[in-house]
Amino acid sequence: MAQEPTQAQESGGPPAGVSALLQVERAARDARDRATLRLLMVNRTREVVPYTQAALLTEGPGGKLRVEALSNLPSVDRSAPYVQWLERAAREVAAGQAPGPPHPVDPAALSEGVRARWAEMSPPHAFWVPLVDPVLGRQGVLWLARDEAWGASEELLLDHLGSTYGHALAALARQGGWRLSLRRLARKRVLLAVLVLLGLILLIPVRMTALAPAEVVPRDPAVVAAPIDATIDEVLVQSNEQVAPGDPLVRFEDTVLRNEHRVAQRKLKVAQAELHEAEQGAFSDPDQKARVAQLEARVALREAELAFARQKLDKTVVRAEQAGVAVVRNPEEMVGRPVQVGEQLLRIADPEEVELRVMLPVTDAIVLHEQAPVELFLDVRPLDPVTAEVVRGSYRPRESDQGTLAYRVTARFQELQDPLRIGLRGTAQIHGEPVTLFYYLFRRPITAARQFLGW
Repeated sequence: MAQEPTQAQESGGPPAGVSALLQVERAARDARDRATLRLLMVNRTREVVPYTQAALLTEGPGGKLRVEALSNLPSVDRSAPYVQWLERAAREVAAGQAPGPPHPVDPAALSEGVRARWAEMSPPHAFWVPLVDPVLGRQGVLWLARDEAWGASEELLLDHLGSTYGHALAALARQGGWRLSLRRLARKRVLLAVLVLLGLILLIPVRMTALAPAEVVPRDPAVVAAPIDATIDEVLVQSNEQVAPGDPLVRFEDTVLRNEHRVAQRKLKVAQAELHEAEQGAFSDPDQKARVAQLEARVALREAELAFARQKLDKTVVRAEQAGVAVVRNPEEMVGRPVQVGEQLLRIADPEEVELRVMLPVTDAIVLHEQAPVELFLDVRPLDPVTAEVVRGSYRPRESDQGTLAYRVTARFQELQDPLRIGLRGTAQIHGEPVTLFYYLFRRPITAARQFLGW
């Protein structure tokens, strides 16, 4: 059946396709910005040539084609599978190919991965329309796809549209060239100013600080040591308990010592009886007289043994030699523990003579000097810091109560209004020497990088 003549043909005007081409061409030349032009290319081109899908691809970083606009969509989702597949297919078509006339895309010339997903992603017939400007060269590519094959007349129309679109894109690029240059220069200057400002900020000197667990401990406490080798039977005081001179502190197991004392008493009585008998017989028996000196020496030995046994028995109760506060660690665990002479049992401290002990972890160690300021934030009153000064620090780290290696730092409190109770814990902030803000922020990453790279 013959087609009825169109209104343009009846009035003697150009064919419908040519009329639509002229309207689209005029709209492309009237476009004032790139956004308007790219939406026109992917949507209004179907007024000239029908299609199902259209995509505008332009050269991105590295000269690779990237999808800039899709038909019927206001924006492009770069993570969409269709966009990723189309960019891969377009790059394979454009690989090693100079800008030429529009032509249908041959799936056989593409890779197996692109062909395998063609039926899923696109209609079977695709058309490649290079957008070429005579001066600036290719400005992009228009990818059209539909179910029907492309005719020769459509190829001519698309060839003309390709040059029109390319010229329009180049004109917008030339028109906004100096403006873009100014904007880029302004952006570069702003970026440079931001970088310079950031560099100046990173050079600001700040004081290096470190946080570490801390405890209030007695200063120069009196150490109470075990006077004999024995087993602890009972701890008679608790930690932070006030004691006076002569108060019992620790009692040792005394069963063996009491028996030794009794045996020494009986041995002394036996020696004294033998001496008395010898002294009585010495008047008539010369042999007994000769034994008197020997028995007197034995009595003196037994007396010394008895005095020693009494002395050891008296030491089974350890008493305080001065007034103060008892500092005991885990008194319950001390019961039943054997101790040797000189082993520390507890300490007696003056409650008004205290200092601060800080366990600075090795990972947070900083350079410290004497009189370096320290702020103590107690757990019982974290909003009221207490100031102190560093007095000394250990050269070698030791294992802390938390099971980590740490340096022991001792600090002296300054002008305490209220005395601090021994045993209070908190967090100490130690202030070191001044460093730049850059080093303060990136000290740990730099240390980790040096340990990993070995420089």
